[in-house]
Amino acid sequence: MVLIQYAEPSTNTFYSSFDAYVFHVYSENNKEKMKDAKKWKVIQSLLESTSINSNPIIFKLRINDDMFDY
Repeated sequence: MVLIQYAEPSTNTFYSSFDAYVFHVYSENNKEKMKDAKKWKVIQSLLESTSINSNPIIFKLRINDDMFDY
């Protein structure tokens, strides 16, 4: 469940807050798919430092400008 979503269009950045339980369950269910991802070490570290009972986790994400080039 997304608790908060906030966009900052001037920097192509957005923030999303997810319940820790949802993050843990999703990560465990998709672990095999994500193991080769560049960010897996960050995700793994976050999984180890939080639990399903932790406070919501806020993610700062940036949209790549190249994805809009045609």
